[in-house]
Amino acid sequence: MQRFRLALLLIVAGLVLASQALAAEMLQISSHTPRDLAQFLDANSARPQVTITGDLSLPGNASGKVPAMVIVHGSGGVTDRREGEWARRLNQAGIAALVIDSFRPRGIGDTATNQGKLSIWANVADALAALRVLAADSRIDPNKIGIMGFSRGGRVVLLTALEPIVRVMVPPPLRFAIHVPLYPSCNLRYISNQPTGAPLSMHLGETDDYTPAAPCLDYAQWFQSKGVPASATVYPGAGHGFDLPTEPRWLASAATGRGCLVEGDLDTLTWKVLATGQTLSSEAEVMAYNRKCGSRGATFGGNPVARQQVFENVLGVLREAFR
Repeated sequence: MQRFRLALLLIVAGLVLASQALAAEMLQISSHTPRDLAQFLDANSARPQVTITGDLSLPGNASGKVPAMVIVHGSGGVTDRREGEWARRLNQAGIAALVIDSFRPRGIGDTATNQGKLSIWANVADALAALRVLAADSRIDPNKIGIMGFSRGGRVVLLTALEPIVRVMVPPPLRFAIHVPLYPSCNLRYISNQPTGAPLSMHLGETDDYTPAAPCLDYAQWFQSKGVPASATVYPGAGHGFDLPTEPRWLASAATGRGCLVEGDLDTLTWKVLATGQTLSSEAEVMAYNRKCGSRGATFGGNPVARQQVFENVLGVLREAFR
């Protein structure tokens, strides 16, 4: 009987601890759906309005205002095994997590085989709308709100590090305090003489054949040249989605721009093919070029060693940033 009571007490204690670990709620976030960069930048354009959702989880037994991270999903949408797992890890480290969903409220399942289903600028609008919502929450420290994302979401994280993008929707001084992209696409990168200046911590897979590491290493150097505290960690033997608890597998239908490399200047609204110097005068021309240089097929899946390392590294970076 005593053993039974002891076991019951342990179970109850475990349930209490589990209930204290997370306090989750679903938020409704007002955003919009720009079709391209030009419509995103034009605050007076008739951009379709939309209400997206965000799952906000807070650290257990939090006292006072806590730091927070906006989590931006990849082309496959929100999953518990990645976005949910990161939210739990952040909560355990005393950091609130807001996982935003840009797809389901718009009736989209995924964009893995067709990135044109939704403009990346809609994801950017959602992330900035989420920043405003968190900053207005009395439980969150508005000076300690960061952003992290995966693949397509990682590209959103990079775009929100540029001042001409952020100021469209968020007035200063509110800005993301840190940017943490995991295996982002850097084959179409944007530059400006006005980065926000917030720290940037990239995490890349050495063998990634979907969003290769090399262009991101170059992009990190560009941020450094603008005075941004930017770093890039490459995980040996890791491919795309190395933080997932799944075996790597080949997806033949996945659309990738790994053979493309274009740089867009937000200050002049011009684009350049880096390999040839060819100038592209509009985003439509960029998309047409990407369709020519793009290809299909890539490997997706986890790497147990890299997975453990990236959890430790990212949480270490955030502890330093939110001290």
